[in-house]
Amino acid sequence: MSGKDDADKELINDDIVFEMELIKQVEVNIDYILMLVMNQIVKIKMY
Repeated sequence: MSGKDDADKELINDDIVFEMELIKQVEVNIDYILMLVMNQIVKIKMY
């Protein structure tokens, strides 16, 4: 039973790490998109 519990814990840890990496990736993508939007706003205001 201990082996199964350890395997379950490892799977949960892997899932948590995967989800955290997805969150980081989404944050980077949102920051990049916001930067592009701000650049376009600045360009529009300049003309």
